[in-house]
Parts: sequence; C-alpha cells; structure tokens
Amino acid sequence: MDVMVLTKEFIKFVLFMMLLFVIHKVSGQTINTKPVLELNKQNSNANYRFTFAQITDVHIGEGYRDYGTYGYVNDTFPEIDSSEPTVALQNAVKWLNENHEAKNIKFVIVSGDLTAKAQYSEFMKFKQIMSVLEIPYVPMIGNHDVWQYVKYNEEETYATADSLMNVIFADVFERNKMFFSNWDDGTRLTQTYNPETERTHYFQNFYFEYDDFLFYALDFNPRYHVKKEEPGIGPEAQLYDYDGGTFRWLQASLANNPKKGNENICVISHHPPIDNILFVLSGFVFEYDEFDKLTKMLAPHSEHLALWLSGHIHMYYNFPLKTMNKWYNIAPLRVIPANKDFEDAYIQLVDVYLEESITTSIKQNNFKLINNIYPNPSTDFINIQLENGIFNAQYKILDINGKTMLQQTISGLQKNITVDISMLEKGNYIMSIENEKRIDTHKFTKH
Repeated sequence: MDVMVLTKEFIKFVLFMMLLFVIHKVSGQTINTKPVLELNKQNSNANYRFTFAQITDVHIGEGYRDYGTYGYVNDTFPEIDSSEPTVALQNAVKWLNENHEAKNIKFVIVSGDLTAKAQYSEFMKFKQIMSVLEIPYVPMIGNHDVWQYVKYNEEETYATADSLMNVIFADVFERNKMFFSNWDDGTRLTQTYNPETERTHYFQNFYFEYDDFLFYALDFNPRYHVKKEEPGIGPEAQLYDYDGGTFRWLQASLANNPKKGNENICVISHHPPIDNILFVLSGFVFEYDEFDKLTKMLAPHSEHLALWLSGHIHMYYNFPLKTMNKWYNIAPLRVIPANKDFEDAYIQLVDVYLEESITTSIKQNNFKLINNIYPNPSTDFINIQLENGIFNAQYKILDINGKTMLQQTISGLQKNITVDISMLEKGNYIMSIENEKRIDTHKFTKH
C-alpha cells in the first residue's frame, strides 16, 4: 500500500477513535434526556403555537449479526427483542403517549438511522413499535438505512433501501399528507440518476407545513459502497449537486416556496452541516468544498431559517450554523444524541413560537447579487440587473424541481445580462447566480 494512503488512513483511524472517546464521554454523562428548545421565543410579538419532538439514530437490529429470519429481503423480525435499541424506542413511544397531550406535542420527526443494516425485518420492527404512537410521525432516512446487508459479501449489490422507505412507509406518508398542510413529496418518489454510482436512487427529500411553519426533510446520505472490506456504506455526507439531487432541489424549493416568512423554516437532515476539523477529517460530515457551497446557498435565506436539526454523530452539539468564512449566521443548529444510547429514550422537544403577523424582514441581505429581473413575466427574453455588478460568475435557470434548464458563465465585470428564454416551456423558474463568494436566486415566470 502507498505510504501516503497508509498515513491518511491512520490519521482517519486516530480521529475516529478520538470521536468515539468523545461520544462515550457524552453518552456516559447524566444529562436531560427530554430537553426543551424554545424556538423564536426571543422575537418580538412571538406567541407560542405548538410543540414537536425529534428522535434520531434508533438502530433497530443492532447487536444482531442477522436480525430476524435469515437474510435481508422479506425476512421477519424476531417475536422477542429485548435489545437496547428496541427497548429505548419502545420507551420513547411510551413517554410520548403519556405526555403528548399535557405538553401539546403534535408530531414526531425521526431523523434517520431507523435500522442498523437496512434489513427489511429491521424496518418492519421499527414500524411495528411506532404503530402504537398516538400522534403522527415522520420517518427519515439515515446512512444505516440505505444499503441492505447481513455481512460483507452477503449484501445487496447496490444501495436500494431508499426504495424500501417508499414501500414500507407508504401508508404512514399517506396519513401524513392528510395531517400536515402543504405536503410536497419533492424527490422522494422520483428515480434520480446518480452519476457517481451510475445508478438511480430515490433521494428522500420532501417538505411539509404545520401551523405556518415549514419543515424540510433532506437526504445527504451516501449511496456508494464503503471503501474497504466492510458491508454497506460509510458515514460521510454528500451534497448531490446535480439535477434531481438534494442540493439542486433545496435551492429551487427555497427560492420558489411562496410560504416563506420570518424564521418559519426548520431544516432536518440526518447529517449535520459541521465544519469542525475533527468531524471533517474523520469523514463523518461534508467535505469543506461542499459545506462551503451549501452554506453560501443558504445564506440569502437566513432570515427565514429558524433551526437546523440533525443526528448521526451520536452526541449533543449546539452551535450557530455559519458560512465557512464565519461572516454570516444562517440558523441555530442542534444535533442530538442517539436514542439507542439511553434506556429511557432521548427526545428533543421544540416549542415553536411565531409572530402573529409574518411580514417581510427589513434585515439587510448582504448576499444579494440579483437586483431585478424584467420583464417578469416574459415570453422571450429577460434582463437581469445585477447588484453593483459582479465579476466572473455563472448563472443557471432551474425549474421548480431543481432541474437545470440553462446555464452559462459570465466573464468579466457585468452589471446587466440578457437571457433568451424562448425555448423554455410556460411556467415558473429560478434564476440562480453564483460567484466565488455568494449564491443568489430570483423567481421569474415564462408566459
């Protein structure tokens, strides 16, 4: 093996062991396993509206080499399972059933790693436990839920378990569509071609609304096999910056969603957007270039983003999400420990406060690149008036699903550009302009 590769792997191993030590220390502490976050309470004219709960990293099937009957496809879960992950989830459901009325908890979000090995039986056991929950729940995919396996060389040929999410939880999602308003399946039910794996996948991205508050569920889970002789996939996050991918869909959706108000959007993803060097070098989160691209895209929407919730790293982590240069605050980010690590369950409660009247923020947007697009609507050409002129940028026209319809590089210093849109079909589109420091978007309509 190449010495440089060996050194790199050794460094990652050392960092991984350091993370395990930190996680062990955190898990061993006596902490509040039912913390309450009062979201937006500090804002003027904010009034309490409702409470929701988050649990994460359930890992049903952990500790079993092969959960239930033999195999990972159409196997059945064991009649008796007294393992720590199962007991912890059962206790979470029990506590929620006993307390949701008194605490006004309207629904639960389970932010990924429902299973240990994405076996069919593990998903079904998770669903069986959750079936007695007296309030709705929203299941999300985690990296452990992507690739089905029993052991190395006894596994699925590629990451197919994202389709299991659609099949197994079809009835759960249908009930959620009746409970929540403004439900949008996003890319959840659409096969998207992944150029990295040369396969199609169901990226589990969707959003929904409850009482004027928007929730974005995002899928940054990898889809390629772990890079060593182990089963399944690794822990890293991937941005999926291509048509139908998570980044493009989120970019278009945030720009096009008409329901935005001041601090009324909550983003949930299994992987947290963290630029801490320990996590980055250990391969648990985004690489720096993808973290930079994601936060630059989010920065223009910061006045609408109230909170980002995650799991994955199995520890409590609370800090402000900022752009990589630390110049701009985007949203508070809270990462919670794994439910499986606490016998009495770990449940994050979020009390949501909103202004009585959601108005346009007067906070200055320091990331503005596009000053105006005119005429809007238009049938053939649009003129883009750029804020103070920009140097060496790229523009993209995206449809409402995040698919790139047109793109071009802007060379030199430009203050105005004209774009031919005559070939586009009638409908709503997003103009996205990006330079090395910022990304800005603006809606327009083709008639």
